[in-house]
Amino acid sequence: MKRAVGVDELSDAELRIFANAVDHGRAASPSGVMHSAPIRDETGRLCEVRFYEDSARQQPFAVVRITPDGTMLPLEPL
Repeated sequence: MKRAVGVDELSDAELRIFANAVDHGRAASPSGVMHSAPIRDETGRLCEVRFYEDSARQQPFAVVRITPDGTMLPLEPL
């Protein structure tokens, strides 16, 4: 179970880590456009859920778990 997290719920360090993950994901995106949001996994670890745009709505396609030191683990397709 993963739960959505508002950016106001992130510590300053987590916010910097999440911003770095988003920047990395956008740089790796073929189109250069990507949407994402912070979530927490079952253990409370910070993750990034990535979305692609499908017509008028966004569809999640992957989760990236982030270690406390900011290391992004391999992309997990949904």
